[in-house]
Amino acid sequence: MSTPSDNSVDDTPISSFFRHPTGILLTDLDKARFDKEIPLLEHQVRYFDEQSALLVSRRDQVTLSLAMRRSALAPVWHLPPDVLREIFSQVAADHDSIDLSGGPWTLGQVCAPWRDLVLDTPLVWSRPTLKGVYTSQSLHVLAEYLRRSRDCPLHIRAMFFVHHPQSAILDLHEAVFKVLITSSSRWKFVCFVIPMEFLKHISALCGKMPLLEEARIHLCTYYRHNPDGVEWRHLFSNVPSLRKISLDGPLFSEHMLTGNHITHFAGYVDRPGALRTIFKFPALVECHLWYRGSGTGSLQSPIRHDRIKYLAVNTTRVLAVLTLPSLKHLEIDEQYERNECVCAEAMSAFMDRSSFHLRSLSMTCRSFRTQLIQPYYMQMVEDFAITIHTSATLVAMFSPTRCDLFPKLRRLHIRLSSKVYLSKDHVLLLVNFIRERLDEAKSVALDVEKLDKVQISSSVPSYLDEFRKCGFDEFEIGVLTVDPQLHYLELRNPPWFDHAIVAD
Repeated sequence: MSTPSDNSVDDTPISSFFRHPTGILLTDLDKARFDKEIPLLEHQVRYFDEQSALLVSRRDQVTLSLAMRRSALAPVWHLPPDVLREIFSQVAADHDSIDLSGGPWTLGQVCAPWRDLVLDTPLVWSRPTLKGVYTSQSLHVLAEYLRRSRDCPLHIRAMFFVHHPQSAILDLHEAVFKVLITSSSRWKFVCFVIPMEFLKHISALCGKMPLLEEARIHLCTYYRHNPDGVEWRHLFSNVPSLRKISLDGPLFSEHMLTGNHITHFAGYVDRPGALRTIFKFPALVECHLWYRGSGTGSLQSPIRHDRIKYLAVNTTRVLAVLTLPSLKHLEIDEQYERNECVCAEAMSAFMDRSSFHLRSLSMTCRSFRTQLIQPYYMQMVEDFAITIHTSATLVAMFSPTRCDLFPKLRRLHIRLSSKVYLSKDHVLLLVNFIRERLDEAKSVALDVEKLDKVQISSSVPSYLDEFRKCGFDEFEIGVLTVDPQLHYLELRNPPWFDHAIVAD
C-alpha cells in the first residue's frame, strides 16, 4: 500500500475548508491577518450604517423644512383675515352644524392661526344648519355652537321632518328646536321644515324676534284650516323687522302678521278678506299666492296696489279683484278653472284695468286665449313661458302667421304636458317658428327681436327626442330639459330665495 509523499495535498474535509479556490492553502499567518481585519471592517460597516441613518434623517428634516417653507408661500397663507372669515362662514353654512366631523369644528384643527381665527370669529358660527339627524348629544353640541356665535345675528336652516311621529323621536326634535328658540332675539333669517305642533313655539315668540327679516316656514304635516283661537293665529304679528315671508302649509289669516314693512310674500289664502289684508301691505313688491277659496265675490271693489311688480297666482279669480299699475312680471298657473273663456275675460279685464306693460309672462294654456297675443300690454314682453296641455294651443300660438308673436320677445320657455298629443307636424311647427325668429333678415322685416334663449321642457323624454330629430339641436341657444314638475308656481322656493328678480 502506497503512502502519500510530503508534497501531496491532504484531502480531508478540514484541509479543504482552508484551501483557497486557486489551490493555494490558507496559512496560519493569513488566518491571523484575516481574524484581525474582519472586526475592523465590521466596525467600519456599523459606523457607516449609523452615518447613513443620520444622513437620511437629516435629508428628511431638510425636505420637510423646505416643504413647509414652500407651503408658506401658498396664496392661502396670504389671504387677509376678513377673506378667510368669509370662506369659513360659507363652509360652515354648507355643513351640518351638529356633525363634529366637518364644518367649523375641523377648520380649527388645521393649524394654530386657523384655530384662533375660527374661535375668535362669531360670523363663522352664525349660520347654523341642521339636517334632521339628531341624538341626545345634539343638544349640547348645538348649545356650544350657538354660544360661539356670541351676539352675531343668526341665519338658521333647520329640518325637523318626522315621517312617523313616535313620541321619542318627536320629543328629541322638539328639544333641539327649543335650543334654537333660546337664540330667537338674534334670528335674522330662518328656514324651518317643521311639524304643525312646532308652530305654537314660534307663535309664543311674538315680540322676541326683533332682528328677523326673512322667514320661511314649511310644514311637513299640513293643517288646512286656521280656526279662530288656535295657538299660532298671531304667528308673526309682532315682528318689526320682517320683510320677506313664505308660508308653505299654514293658511294665512288676517291676524297672522303685521305687514307695514312686508316687501315679499308667499303663502296659501282661503278667504277674500285675507287677500285684502295682503294687498294692503304698503311696501309689497312681490307676491306669490295660492288661493284655495271658492270665490272672491265678497270683495266689493278691486284692490289697488301701486308698488307690486311681481305677481304669481294659481287662479285668474284673484286677478278679478286686483288693480296693479306697476306690474312687470306675471305668472298664472291655472290648475282648477276649466272655463277658458272665464280665465281669458278675467285676465283681459285685469290687464285693461291696470294698464301696465309686462316684461315677463308665464301661464298655462287653460288661461290662454289667442286674442291675448296682440294687445298693447303684450308688446313689451321679453320673457314668455307657457305650459301647454293641448296640441290645439300649440298650433294656435306657433302657426306661421304668428311669427310676429311678442315683438320684444328674447327668451321663450315651452313646457309640454304629458297630456299633449305631439305629432311630427306639431314639432316641425314649433321648430320652424324658432328658426324664423332666429333669422336676422326676417326679424328686421317683421320688426321683432331675435331670440336669445329657447327652452323646451317635458316630463316625457320621447317628446324631446322628436325635437332633436327635427333639428332643434342646431340652435345654439336651444335647451331641452326633462322636467317632471311642470307647474310653474312654486311656493316652497319663490324666486327671491336664490336671486333678486325684483329689487327690494
